[in-house]
Amino acid sequence: YSGYDRDTWEHRTAVNYKIQAQQYMKARTKSAQQEVVSEYGIRFSILTHLPYFDIVRMHVVDPMHNLLLGTPKHMDTK
Repeated sequence: YSGYDRDTWEHRTAVNYKIQAQQYMKARTKSAQQEVVSEYGIRFSILTHLPYFDIVRMHVVDPMHNLLLGTPKHMDTK
């Protein structure tokens, strides 16, 4: 996998993640939750309630599962 223009990607922050995760939690239906996942690519995690844990900065993506789960297909290739 190559050819991604990473300079155009919007950088995530823990604050934005928490806001978007709350939108996921407030969604009343599965389809509404799926809309949040489609738009932001996130789901809720209870770890966001830990004051010392920055879910964006402290999250490690291991390459094998990243490719196995097909994460690169969600990247913008324009």
